[in-house]
Amino acid sequence: MHPSNWLTTRLLRDGAGGTVGQFYGGGPFGGAYGNGGAPGMFGQELWNVRVVLSNYVGPGTALVGNFGQAAQIWRRGGVTVDASDSHASFFVSNLHMLRAEERLGLGCFRPVAFRDVRGLT
Repeated sequence: MHPSNWLTTRLLRDGAGGTVGQFYGGGPFGGAYGNGGAPGMFGQELWNVRVVLSNYVGPGTALVGNFGQAAQIWRRGGVTVDASDSHASFFVSNLHMLRAEERLGLGCFRPVAFRDVRGLT
């Protein structure tokens, strides 16, 4: 889900249960409909489903899917971390440059298991 839509989605109300209704996302201090607390003040779960915030989807958009059964990540090798102090004046200034790399591939077996949701506010 795009980060600009996360807070407004968590604070939507259902209109039932009193004059203001209950929060769909449990509000800022609790889980959905008061069922369990969300981790942190603004938890990354909505209705016990993990939410990942990303700028790669456009504002007003979310991607929903069965990632566990419809896709797989292949990893070749492990994480490679390099450190160096030999760039320009890094040695004199006591600075270090770090680079971390990982080779991954994503395979999507069932593309129909993913849908985009548009029109979020």
